Amino acid sequence: MSVDGSFRIGALQGRHHKAVAEHIGVTARRAALDRARAEAQRQLETAAAALAATDNAVATARAHRQRAELVRGQRPPAQEANRAGQRSEVAEARLGDARERRATSSALLAQAEETHTNLAADAYRLAARLALPPDRQGLRQIEAVLGEVAGLCHRLDSRLDNLARSHRHWVTADEFWQRGTSELDAARAELEQRRGEHQPQAMRLATLEDSIGADYAELLASLDLSRHEHTEATNLAEETERTVTNAITAEANTRSRAAALAAELQRVEAACVATLTPLRRALDLPSFLAAAVQPAPVAPAPVAPAPVQPAPVASAVAAAATGESAGDPDSSTERAMAEIRQPVPETAEGARTLALAVLSGVALPARADINAERVRQSLRQRRDQLGAGWDAEDHQPDESLPLVVEVTGPLIGARIPLPDAAGAVRDQLHQQASLLTAKQDQALRNLLQGLVAREVSDKMQAARELVDLMNKRLATVTTAHGIGASLRWRRRDDLDQELSTTIDLLAKPPDLRTAEEDRALAAALSTRIDRARQNEPEAPYRSLIAAVLDYRAWHTMSVLILRTGDTPKLLSRRTALSEGEKKLVSYLPLFAAVAASCDALAAQEPAAPRFVLLDDAFAKVSEDNHPRLFGLLVQLDLDFIATSERLWGTHATVPELAITEVLRDAELNVIVLEHSRWNGAVLSTPTDIPV
Repeated sequence: MSVDGSFRIGALQGRHHKAVAEHIGVTARRAALDRARAEAQRQLETAAAALAATDNAVATARAHRQRAELVRGQRPPAQEANRAGQRSEVAEARLGDARERRATSSALLAQAEETHTNLAADAYRLAARLALPPDRQGLRQIEAVLGEVAGLCHRLDSRLDNLARSHRHWVTADEFWQRGTSELDAARAELEQRRGEHQPQAMRLATLEDSIGADYAELLASLDLSRHEHTEATNLAEETERTVTNAITAEANTRSRAAALAAELQRVEAACVATLTPLRRALDLPSFLAAAVQPAPVAPAPVAPAPVQPAPVASAVAAAATGESAGDPDSSTERAMAEIRQPVPETAEGARTLALAVLSGVALPARADINAERVRQSLRQRRDQLGAGWDAEDHQPDESLPLVVEVTGPLIGARIPLPDAAGAVRDQLHQQASLLTAKQDQALRNLLQGLVAREVSDKMQAARELVDLMNKRLATVTTAHGIGASLRWRRRDDLDQELSTTIDLLAKPPDLRTAEEDRALAAALSTRIDRARQNEPEAPYRSLIAAVLDYRAWHTMSVLILRTGDTPKLLSRRTALSEGEKKLVSYLPLFAAVAASCDALAAQEPAAPRFVLLDDAFAKVSEDNHPRLFGLLVQLDLDFIATSERLWGTHATVPELAITEVLRDAELNVIVLEHSRWNGAVLSTPTDIPV
């Protein structure tokens, strides 16, 4: 070993390097060992801290890994991701539509604001022209003032009634005063007469007393009696004077009331005279008076009541609605019009005469709650019901005049009042009605020799063939218990002999009927058409022909139950069948009808589809009967398209089926379609179906 730290022991050699010189010896080694231990302790603590941090990192990593695995497990499949993408596209489309609607709404808002500005300007101009306040508060005040005026008018009417009653009372008081005055004059005359009679008697009594003498007691009694009579006469005179004073006061008040009533009478008479002009203007309206005085029809057609305003308008519109014409009045109508049109003086008596003539010639309206506005509303509701080329309009330039309704149409040309239009239509109706018999005879000849009779015969023969084809199909189908069904289509038993004969003649082709049979058929059909016309006078001729020649009403269709070894029995509610068998037997004729119709089409076009559409298929049928119902469709060689909330159709009786399930997300307003296939044994999901 050398001082530079190199050493060698045999083949082993090396060199030890120490950066800092150290003491040697036990103490130095012990100090070095303590330092090494302290360093090792620090490193141990550092390692422990690092280990703890590593454990925490490992725990965090494990938590992250678990969350990642959980997220991976919750990751939606590709189908759901596709659905989310579709929903996103739909949401974007809806966002675009919403933006377009917002732009449209903004434009509409601007247009509405412009319209509001124009309407507000019109309202302000109208308020300025009518001297009304433009604000709502001012209008409400005006309305309140008008209400107060109406109340004052009502109270004025009450006070006028009180005034009339007071006038009658004062007239009675005046009569009583006159009687009191007469009685007072009579009492005064009688008093003077009694005084005249009393004076000579008193003088005579004094003379007798002086000459003969009288008893003192008798004189006192006579004196008391005279005083009593004088007191009564004085009281009577005072009461009579009070009565006279009251009568004079009553007479003055009555004269004042009479003067006020005379002034009120003059004002009312002036108002009556003022009503002559608007009344004459109303009566001079075109066709108004003639329609107003029309008599009520005996049996009016059932029409809706036309809204009207005053009594003359009610009569005019009612006459027009019931078909009465103002241009063809009877004698009573002419007399009423002549009385109304007679000239009257411009006085209150003239107004009364004209009003009485109008009231006597014009009937009162059936309803008193009708006004011009309701007439307009009724007219607007009925305009859409008018025939082609017809139109009606109303106008009322002056609210004091009745509402005028004018009509235009192909039969009247220019616009004329409603009563004149009703008269023109009535005349045209009478003219057309006179041609009905000739048209009916011509139609019957066409019916007998033309296509209508041949079509009826062909339809009846086609119905028989269809029933035969349905029975042919039904013969091949039975239920699991061997129960079959058949149809029976035959003529009804309750038909009368005349109709049965007519049906037999119609069943023959026109070329095979004899002339006698043609005449008999013509007479029978003419009679039946006349009866139908009487029952429905307003029905079109085509509808009558269709009702008379409806061969379906002449026959009945019955379902017969077929059991092996048993006779056919009519299907009814009492038939001994289970509920499931009843459902199957009920569906059998329906499916057979479709199959027979498809067979008839296949005879003309073999490639024609054999589809039957079932909406909410077999909704009221128990699920254990669904396989047999689907099996019936398969046995009848029918393809079907069915919709249901709970039905899938995956039964062994169905060899092949394409299923589409509709899934709807109410929140996103998205509809997704999922397709599946059924091959008679296995249902294939969308992922199993090869693309």
